[in-house]
Amino acid sequence: MTIALQYLSDLSRVRISLSDLPDGTVQVQRALNPAATDAIWEQGVVRGGRALPVSGGVAVLDDYEFHADTENHYRVVPADPGPGLFARGQSGAYASTPDHASLDITGDIWLAAEATPDGGWAPGAAMALVGKYSTGDNQRSYLLSVRGDGTLRLNWSENGSTARAANSSIPIPTDDADATGRMAVAAHLDVNFGGGTRVTFYTAPTLAGPWTAFGDPADAEGTTSIFAGSAELAVGAFSGGAQENFAGVLHAAEVRSGDADGTVVANPDFSAQVGGTTSFADSAGRTWTVHGDARIIGVEVASITPSLDGRVWLKSVRYPGLNQPVTPAEYGDVGHSDRSGAFAVSGASLPLAVTDHAGGRDHPLILVTRDQAAEDKLRVLLRLGGVIFVHVPASPPAGLDGNRLLPGSMYAVARGWSVRRAGGVSDVQLFNLPLQEVRKPAPDVVGTTLTVGQLIAQHDSIESVWAAYPSIRNMWDDIGDINDLVVI
Repeated sequence: MTIALQYLSDLSRVRISLSDLPDGTVQVQRALNPAATDAIWEQGVVRGGRALPVSGGVAVLDDYEFHADTENHYRVVPADPGPGLFARGQSGAYASTPDHASLDITGDIWLAAEATPDGGWAPGAAMALVGKYSTGDNQRSYLLSVRGDGTLRLNWSENGSTARAANSSIPIPTDDADATGRMAVAAHLDVNFGGGTRVTFYTAPTLAGPWTAFGDPADAEGTTSIFAGSAELAVGAFSGGAQENFAGVLHAAEVRSGDADGTVVANPDFSAQVGGTTSFADSAGRTWTVHGDARIIGVEVASITPSLDGRVWLKSVRYPGLNQPVTPAEYGDVGHSDRSGAFAVSGASLPLAVTDHAGGRDHPLILVTRDQAAEDKLRVLLRLGGVIFVHVPASPPAGLDGNRLLPGSMYAVARGWSVRRAGGVSDVQLFNLPLQEVRKPAPDVVGTTLTVGQLIAQHDSIESVWAAYPSIRNMWDDIGDINDLVVI
């Protein structure tokens, strides 16, 4: 994954451009501290970034509500599919660890993988999950795979050249899968089950369990054993990455000697790695390498320090295309709403008290405009109403020192605003905005752009619109679907 951050001063926004991602959705979060807890990151979800769609491997999101004049850290978390080893089914795209004595299991064995296959758990073609299996040099040992028809298969060999196999009696049930299709599957081979052989198949929400057996156990006469070959242990393919290449995301895998409670000999957790990692060691001591076009998609962080250049901005949550810098002339006393109220009740001798209201800052803000264009643009923003983000710089430069005196950035509504002309015939207009602080709208409340009717109203006539926008491409950033509806 690649994260590119850019501050665009036209509408005062941080543009977050993402590339090299699997199609699906990601979550975009913002924090001041890169070492913030997950809870803090999740509280800072960027507007529109709860489930940002990724198409063609790319996604773009603009953040208008960044922290001004300080370093902003942005974290991108894969959501659908989640983080892990991403591959598109290409030959050579997989991960592996070299053969090791601990992997040469000859008796009972447990193989498991947590994955999100492209197209679900009936992919139409066989895909390897995890195994130590190489066919060209007769180094077959063991292999867990999902078949095209949705059944789960365990392959093993007693001599490296002759393969044995057991399939689940029914397709993999997806009751344990989350909304994205992610879940864990496993197979347990009992090499001596009462004088015979038994393979049992399982599913679970994650590798942590709980495990549920599905279908009928695959029983066979006679005991068996597993060949202790020299092949690498691979995830997402076998035979050196050449066969049954996995398409989707493999989040983690596990090999145990024995059963589900046996000794862990390998347990790569691809979802816990930083995006772009190509080599890491698992908790069992195995060193894993990512091959070919496979790559680890994980949580990634980048930062930028956007500056308002000393200007105060009024930003419309509903119509960010109307964001504009403003010139404060004055602000009044800052008040705080009572956290209690008294309400008269019919038939009662005394009013009813209601306490613990949420109170915020209230103050009148006086803005000045010096020409007709600035006046018109500010009028449009205020007439459209909705929640306004008053974005105040942290460190105004010389000449704009007064902007530092504002009570600070806040979300507000302008209640009963008014305009008066300075000096009677002057072009200078004074806008009196009685601001009432309100809660920040949830990140799922996403602004829209202007509709055709609103654009004409802003420019007085359709002829003025054509003069301002010589082509549809020039209009693209300011206009949206005329049917757009936004609820704050």
